[in-house]
Amino acid sequence: MDDLKLTCLYDSHVALGAKMSPFAGYMMPIQYSSITEEHIAVRTRAGMFDVSHMGEIFISGKDAQAFVNHIFTNDVKDMPSGKVLYGMMLYPDGGVVDDLLVYKEASADKFLLVVNAANIDKDEAWMREQAQGYEVLIDNQSPSWGQIALQGPEAEKVIVDVLGFAQAASLTFYTYYESTYGGARLIVSRTGYTGEDGFEIYTSPEGTVEIWDRLLKAGVVPCGLGCRDTLRFEAGLPLYGDELSPEITPVEAGLGMFCKYDKEFIGRDALLAQKASGVSKKLVGIEIEDRAIPRAGYPVELEDETQVGVVTTGYHSISLDKSICFALVKAEYSALETPLWIRIRKKVFPGKVIKKRFYQTNYKKDIATIGVSDFAQKEMGDITYVDMPEVDDEVEAGEEFGALESVKASSDLYSPVSGVVVEVNEALEDSPELINEDAYAAWIIKVRISDPSELDALMDAAAYAAQNE
Repeated sequence: MDDLKLTCLYDSHVALGAKMSPFAGYMMPIQYSSITEEHIAVRTRAGMFDVSHMGEIFISGKDAQAFVNHIFTNDVKDMPSGKVLYGMMLYPDGGVVDDLLVYKEASADKFLLVVNAANIDKDEAWMREQAQGYEVLIDNQSPSWGQIALQGPEAEKVIVDVLGFAQAASLTFYTYYESTYGGARLIVSRTGYTGEDGFEIYTSPEGTVEIWDRLLKAGVVPCGLGCRDTLRFEAGLPLYGDELSPEITPVEAGLGMFCKYDKEFIGRDALLAQKASGVSKKLVGIEIEDRAIPRAGYPVELEDETQVGVVTTGYHSISLDKSICFALVKAEYSALETPLWIRIRKKVFPGKVIKKRFYQTNYKKDIATIGVSDFAQKEMGDITYVDMPEVDDEVEAGEEFGALESVKASSDLYSPVSGVVVEVNEALEDSPELINEDAYAAWIIKVRISDPSELDALMDAAAYAAQNE
């Protein structure tokens, strides 16, 4: 206990009777009432988490943009202020140093990097090692900040009605704004780690305590790290140390969409080599035909008991009432519906490979509707066939996701954004001609956007219309 750090909300956790446990060098709340009750509160109403243990490292200076782009897989070039990007820092061999969020500040040469608590010191040391030759200031301000994550379908109403943060309602997915609270700097973002709508509130430790107390008095459910893990897992979100590590690359973890290969970054060549030659292992989702719970480290086997992988995270899903897990398996056994068995102690339980996003949230603000333009359908003529992906398929910006055929020609369809397909327009399967009646109403797919910054490179409707006049 003497070597463990305490967040600014520690006294509140103890007063609330939370079950406390060491985590990432901190004494953190695992649960207050029960993991199930807290999980359901976030899925149906709103819950709040103390995430003050996360790290806040500020990068500034003349070469800040070039430096961050060098160490970060996503692309921050020309990133507008108020935007947030998810990505990773990699070793030269493609292994992951950490996954993190990058916030672009109003200043042209300043960024906030939010890193995992267990990796703060390692990440800072890695950044300083890579900064040789760059004119940058690396400022680890982690001890000076507190952070509360407010998550759930009622999160927007709570943050506006209870805290009076009206500007938060206008935030889109992966954006933020700055203000002040009690004379201290305040950052409010809209990202989340549960699959639900949600906000992160960063301010001074004193302000964090006050905001926490205000939310408590309003009846917001305090939630521990236990349900934070069950929630992120159901939503298909990775945890560093489990689904990402120095031994697991973004390509193997299915997170290549957050790596922008048209720019230089540490580890890029290794990932391109993996993409070209194929990976030997892949992260998959597995559904088990039993209520037995697969835990991290359990073997994944074939029917003849040959081990082909290992579980990275597993639970009996609270939202879905089924046993599921992430597992890192040999690539030849990663196809959907592949039968696999999980060894749980001395018994084996049958299962099959399924999509990693186990639970679909009702949150809609990050959904893009994709179809063909009115101009395109007129050029093609009468549409006779539409080839569409399936729900849960991943699409990447600039890559093919389907095709159109008409009486004149055929054309591949390319996605303007990266993400996961959440809905397909089934009416087009039998009536592709609907596109000719109204190209915009007869959309093709809806995608949950994984990288909202990609929208910045797209024309709005007025600009597109002007181009085609």
